Amino acid sequence: MDDCRTYVVGDTNCALLLLDPTKGFTLTEKKPCQFDHWYHSLANLDSRYFVVTGSGNEDYGAKCERYDTVQNEWLTLPNLKHPRYFHASCSHNNKVYVVGGKDAETDKLIEGGAIEVLDLNLDQKDWQWQVVKTDKLLERFYLGLTCFQGQLVIFGGEDDEDVRQDVVVFNPDHGNLNQLNIQLPDEFYTTTNLTIIDEKDNQFISYNNYYNCLIAFDLHQKMVELAHTQNGELQVCK
Repeated sequence: MDDCRTYVVGDTNCALLLLDPTKGFTLTEKKPCQFDHWYHSLANLDSRYFVVTGSGNEDYGAKCERYDTVQNEWLTLPNLKHPRYFHASCSHNNKVYVVGGKDAETDKLIEGGAIEVLDLNLDQKDWQWQVVKTDKLLERFYLGLTCFQGQLVIFGGEDDEDVRQDVVVFNPDHGNLNQLNIQLPDEFYTTTNLTIIDEKDNQFISYNNYYNCLIAFDLHQKMVELAHTQNGELQVCK
């Protein structure tokens, strides 16, 4: 969250834990989520709410819910059009987006990657997930995703044949999908959704937790590797 609190959610026991650095980095149990989420994705809406989508459990692959950190309550949201896991999610302007992943029922790649959006600005009775884009470029899992300057940046991951080292940008206002002239470093394909936005320098930074690689890139087709782990030690790139 924006105030440095960290929530850990999911697994078969539906647990929700809060790590609050202002209280000595202790873990506090909060109200469990309502569904069995694992291999799911989480998107912060603001400093109060976050949304959990999908699951590797085929019975809950379409399930979504929103957590209120103030009231310690969960709200069930409409089901995804495509039940999925190993996907990614993010939010912008109170809209939640999910991209890619695998089908929770067939274990195959989501056809066309199927970007879905849930507009929480609407009256609650009108909340429904809508598919806004499908494209072969989006068919991937273990992907990275962030919203940067109003656009969705999709990077890395894997497909059925190989790792993905490309970066794709989707403009939700115009429906345009563009592949940037950027190739991610070797072994950066398995990513987390940890992203630091730097509006001043017009770039964002992403961290690969599996290979401990830190990169920065912008939408002007520039990328630089900042640091990586070598022989167990973090090395800053010159």
